Amino acid sequence: MIAPLAVPTASATPAGAGASMGITPANARDIGGYDGLFGSTVKTGLVYRSNAMTNLNAADLAKLATTGITDIIDFRSPAEAAAAPDSLVPTASNTKRPIYDPSNDFYALVGSILAGGASNIQAKLGNGGGATIMENYYRWVIATPGPTARNQLAATFKEAATSPTPILYHCTSGKDRTGMMTAILLTALGTPKNEVYEDYLKSNANLAASNAATIAGLEAGYHLDAATAHLMDPILGVQASFLDAAFDQMNKSFGSFANFVRTGLGIDDATLAALRKKMLNSPGNSGGGAFGSSAGNGIGFGS
Repeated sequence: MIAPLAVPTASATPAGAGASMGITPANARDIGGYDGLFGSTVKTGLVYRSNAMTNLNAADLAKLATTGITDIIDFRSPAEAAAAPDSLVPTASNTKRPIYDPSNDFYALVGSILAGGASNIQAKLGNGGGATIMENYYRWVIATPGPTARNQLAATFKEAATSPTPILYHCTSGKDRTGMMTAILLTALGTPKNEVYEDYLKSNANLAASNAATIAGLEAGYHLDAATAHLMDPILGVQASFLDAAFDQMNKSFGSFANFVRTGLGIDDATLAALRKKMLNSPGNSGGGAFGSSAGNGIGFGS
């Protein structure tokens, strides 16, 4: 049984946590380096997150080879992936795990809002409409089972726990589906809430240049004034309220984060213990104790 664990004490984020991979995708980074359960730290070099792995150059491919990554997991919809295919990485397989609603594709929704012009953008995204769309999207991912929603998070959680080699997962911007996946893994590892959110919000800085170019392109391409174009800011970036919505939906749908992991993702005690043994670097702990005992089956905040 996965027993609940008290909310981890907020702490200063360790220097170097969530380090950039130093490749062309601006949001490519290690999820390690953060604090974990019982004074441990999350190991680096095992799980990476990124935005789309497109237009990789020779230096990027060489860097990826040195990481030992053998599987690149793509959360994008078929239409997204077809529009901007991942570059071929000779040292890694490419696993398709699309997270999208076939009956109401998020990117098609955004496209239809833009196609309606300035008045439609103002009506749909103004007065907090953009943030509401994002919060509802996060809730949908958490609440919805099936092969194009929550099941893909579950499969990636299990792969992170059991893969003998490093993995990388990504979506288009590396901020929403990728951000939720990372928040789930870090929380299961006992990372304090403030560090989970700090990692999540790093996407804003990492994507700032590309988002500014997107806004400029919207102004020119759709003949928008700056204020109207910037109504797209919540769609292009992340806000704490989006991740709040995901965790709130876990509590609404499953009663707690622990039950979300157990029931929503179908993660058993053995898999959770394997994740922690693999990914937590705990002084004086060789794999038993915190990782193997009932006390070590606790879940972080929200349980």
